Amino acid sequence: MDQLLNIESPHYNIGGYIKLKGTLNREKFHEAVNSAPKVFDVFKIRFDLNGSDPVCYFQQDYEKLEMAELDFSDMDNPEEKAKSWCNTG
Repeated sequence: MDQLLNIESPHYNIGGYIKLKGTLNREKFHEAVNSAPKVFDVFKIRFDLNGSDPVCYFQQDYEKLEMAELDFSDMDNPEEKAKSWCNTG
């Protein structure tokens, strides 16, 4: 609820990075991420703040998760760049 009421606040955003060795199969990676709502109900929680009382419900027809990919591997000091990115905001 707090994140919904304070949309601009990064308070609940959690950054992280993964160090990969070898080639990433992006198709399989996206498939795994997009299947998360089938397994974890937390990705189906929706809030409706339009009425006099806030309502929370589970949306059975969930939408695919939006995911941003950031690749630091071609930069100087990629691990430091990734850590710096995680700590901004």
